Amino acid sequence: TVVHGVIPDSGCQACHAPHYSAQPNLLTMEPEKLCQSCHDSQTSGFKQAHGGYPVDQAACTTCHDPHSAENANLLKSSLHSPVAAAECDACHNAAADKEPFGLNSAAGQLCQNCHDNEAIQGGGAVQHAPFKAGECLSCHDPHVSEHKSLLAGAGNNLCFNCHENTSKSVRFPHAPLTSENGCLSCHSPHSATKKGLLNQTEGDLCYTCHADVRTAAAKN
Repeated sequence: TVVHGVIPDSGCQACHAPHYSAQPNLLTMEPEKLCQSCHDSQTSGFKQAHGGYPVDQAACTTCHDPHSAENANLLKSSLHSPVAAAECDACHNAAADKEPFGLNSAAGQLCQNCHDNEAIQGGGAVQHAPFKAGECLSCHDPHVSEHKSLLAGAGNNLCFNCHENTSKSVRFPHAPLTSENGCLSCHSPHSATKKGLLNQTEGDLCYTCHADVRTAAAKN
């Protein structure tokens, strides 16, 4: 684990006020100014690490964890490969462009420049609406995430951002819903062969877990 160097050296009060603050999380000053009070954005090393992009205008915690991380440079756990390689121009305009953080392709096409849409779709005729519309950022973060596959939220909570009616009807949840796979126990995230993003007919899908019910039914 990589720990932010200021923590063992100076403790929590290097960044946080102990009693009150005008800033969120009791920070001693505005977040970006706080980071730059130690990390000089004008040094060649800083610029090289960020591909020459003016990241001093952005929020550092978009990509970095301010306390500790498993990755070098306190980068969050799930990294988009261009971010890890400081290849921002894979998606953005050149660093010297007047709009360096503008996208170099239309949003719906950008992801497909690297990611094979047909391979991701997997041959399913029924497509998840955001996937069909090319709205990858409905579910994924383009830079970094604390969740696998650059997901923008954890497990079922990500699905419930849109599927609110489902989230409100879980007084007695189906066991797979509360399992590690959650909604993905039955549904596919991008596409599937059956309506409802199911890859089997309802009966066959249920029997993958409830085989004893099928056996009992056959005896009757």
